Amino acid sequence: MRYVPLALAGFVVLVFCVALFEGVSIAPSTIPSPFIGKPAPAFSMPRLLQSGQVSPDDFKTDNITLLNVWASWCVPCRTEHPHLMALKKRGVRIIGLNYKDNEKAARAFLAARGNPFYKVGVDKQGQTAFAFGVYGVPETFVIDEQGRILTRLVGALDETRLATDINPLLSRQSSRQSEQ
Repeated sequence: MRYVPLALAGFVVLVFCVALFEGVSIAPSTIPSPFIGKPAPAFSMPRLLQSGQVSPDDFKTDNITLLNVWASWCVPCRTEHPHLMALKKRGVRIIGLNYKDNEKAARAFLAARGNPFYKVGVDKQGQTAFAFGVYGVPETFVIDEQGRILTRLVGALDETRLATDINPLLSRQSSRQSEQ
């Protein structure tokens, strides 16, 4: 009977350790989004390089659009930038969401490295990113022709993520278009 409280405490510690291990083992890049399959949230942002606005209407096209959340101060954004440029060369439409950045620094970033974006919206306060559930940069959302979010990719794009997450969606879209 003296050991019951000790055994109970040991059980609680064991449950806590298992829960902690499970939580640590989840890769941040696989955190699901509650927006998958739903329309992109309503937003309106001023454009960085031209006058006008960026809004969900920009997603409603004949093709899949990527929404890439980036900033000039973001080191992983520099790593993924060549992959965005390669996607642009393939004809992929990419809209940039410049997150909590200095506009002059953002323009200099694009001038020095090239501009992969069809449009770039300025999100100085992070309100649009918050509406998408973004918690850091970079993040990329794949959005279909009707403006619905197909997937969310947390972290920098690389060859593996392009091959496993983005190219299959682009291929699926291409095959649907060729059937029409």
